[in-house]
Amino acid sequence: MKLIDKQYMETPFFGVPRMTEYLRDLGHKVNPKRIRRLYRLMDLHALGPWPNTSKPHKGEGHTIYPYLLRDLSIIRPNQVWGMDSIMMQSVNGGGHHGGGIFINTLDQARFGLLFLNKGKWKEKQLISEKWISLATSPSKANKKYHY
Repeated sequence: MKLIDKQYMETPFFGVPRMTEYLRDLGHKVNPKRIRRLYRLMDLHALGPWPNTSKPHKGEGHTIYPYLLRDLSIIRPNQVWGMDSIMMQSVNGGGHHGGGIFINTLDQARFGLLFLNKGKWKEKQLISEKWISLATSPSKANKKYHY
């Protein structure tokens, strides 16, 4: 379980098949059934898009929300962040509060391209180059964190 927890923290997109393959490569004799049981026990789920999440009429309470950032020009810091703080707990009982941008992998890749292209998307400047430069510059070390 410790190996699964450690690898999951590095690659949260590993589902049961990939985690099984990873552990077999390390020499462990495991099968997908066991890894699936441990994933359930540890309450782990591979991060990534689930099938048919954008199809309408999936039952009571299923709502499809419009993509709100499509025509938005991002012109100031913290304009589009969807932040949340959640308690993350590891198998050994330790834990911490964490937060982040909760978006799917395709949107993460889009943000990556946006940053690589210095704020341009399809020949249109969505984020100023100055803001991209500031956002990607290293900050001063915080002595409270001891690094």
